[in-house]
Amino acid sequence: MNRIAITLAAAAGLAASAQGQVFDWATAASGAWTDGMNWTPMGVPNGPAVTATLGLSGAYGVTALGSLQVGALNVSNPDATLEIAPGSLFQVNGDVMNAGVLSVNPGGTASNTTVRFTADGGFMGTGSLRLGAISSRAQLARVSAAITVTNGATHTIGGFGQISAGIVNNGDVVADVDGQTLAINVAGTTNNGD
Repeated sequence: MNRIAITLAAAAGLAASAQGQVFDWATAASGAWTDGMNWTPMGVPNGPAVTATLGLSGAYGVTALGSLQVGALNVSNPDATLEIAPGSLFQVNGDVMNAGVLSVNPGGTASNTTVRFTADGGFMGTGSLRLGAISSRAQLARVSAAITVTNGATHTIGGFGQISAGIVNNGDVVADVDGQTLAINVAGTTNNGD
């Protein structure tokens, strides 16, 4: 009985310690976000106050599958790609510093795939968010109209899909796939960019 209580207390302590923690991608090779061995410290970055960083040099891809959340995301390696896999929900509770590529449902499968902001935040850096499927199968969203999502001056949102979040665009939003549509919810949208 005491051993069970100690185990439960230890597990609760580990869960609480993950809040506010910074996780760095630990290998300059492609892999799954949900494989704790790919991160330093070992574990899966998943929580509203967690920061995840893809900063190692080299060309590699990280696949995020399922329902995940971060407080902040830092893709400082311009050769890194974060793929939000089909059917996944990737929630951000703050800012995304992006020098690489965030790719949402790049295969264009028939599964709703979303990057959703749960608090004010946005994209900064010289990277891009690439939507890769029709309508809500590749979308940028927010949990409520009270949340402001900003696309920074040097950041690009492109591809095809849906921007259902009203955004403040200071950068580029480009429908750049022939024969496809990038739908933007104009309610609450301010365009200061291109």
